[in-house]
Amino acid sequence: MRTAISNLVREGLLQRYQGCGTFVASPKFERSLLHYFRFVERDSSEAIIPESRIVKARVVPPPKTVADALGISAGRRVIELTRVRLIKEVPCIYQTSFFPERLFPGLDEVDPNVPSIYDHIRDRYGVHVMQVEEYLTAGLPDPQAQQFLGLEKFFPVIIIERKTFTVREVPMEFRRSVGRADRYYYRVRL
Repeated sequence: MRTAISNLVREGLLQRYQGCGTFVASPKFERSLLHYFRFVERDSSEAIIPESRIVKARVVPPPKTVADALGISAGRRVIELTRVRLIKEVPCIYQTSFFPERLFPGLDEVDPNVPSIYDHIRDRYGVHVMQVEEYLTAGLPDPQAQQFLGLEKFFPVIIIERKTFTVREVPMEFRRSVGRADRYYYRVRL
């Protein structure tokens, strides 16, 4: 049994934490469906991962849809992070994420240029994203997305709603992303 576990650790499938135990390793995002927003330009097959900038971070009472998605009771608060994703300095995604404040106190004070919010959460809070539910549809941009992405009112966009879960299947994020539909494809490679 020890040899089998050691082999799985060596292969990167398990991780050992001194004083805590051995756990399933975090997913390798670059090799999975969970690598967020892999885009390709229409005239290229090269994958692009957008740069991320936090434009707003605050603690708020959750809207009902967010409270329901996160399983938060009345009186609880969430941390709202609004980000703009850019490809070659051009805004292409407007994103609003909500995290339960009780799980991530102080997350509203994160560096606006943090490259990966999930890496930051893993490193600061010891919480790993282990499961994602994502819904994708086409639609029209809301006023905030119009402003940040420089779009007209009736410009087509891709809307992605996501719930992420911890190892113990606790909802840890609800996110709504609005992306330009004119210049980039959303690509998944299995």
